[in-house]
Amino acid sequence: MLFEQHLALPHVEGTSFNQTVDEFFSKQESQKMDLKVLQQEKHVLKKLENVRQDHARRLDHLQKAQETDEEKARLIELNIELVERALLVLRSAVASAVDWVDISAMIKESKLQGEPVASAIHSLHLDRNVFTLAL
Repeated sequence: MLFEQHLALPHVEGTSFNQTVDEFFSKQESQKMDLKVLQQEKHVLKKLENVRQDHARRLDHLQKAQETDEEKARLIELNIELVERALLVLRSAVASAVDWVDISAMIKESKLQGEPVASAIHSLHLDRNVFTLAL
């Protein structure tokens, strides 16, 4: 039974009240499932976009690091004689069992005397087997 004021509105006719109620709740449940699937898809797409952005950031960082390393290598190649002489001086001091504090003092003293190899040595980290040259 449909009232006159509702004739112009969209409506569904069923053979029985039970069938109509069952159909209504089935459609409602279907819509809930569709909405849940849509939300899951959005969530997955958001995760995918985050992974893509993270990948792009990492790639950019690696490219910058590569450029920096290439520049360092170029500077080492251009100043290979100075690098080799600094390595020789430090290796000789370590091989002679000179104390690390004495090596640092020796480098400082040589800098004051204007020694070009010592002047190029920027820092010593002998505990990590690292020294830095100002090229």
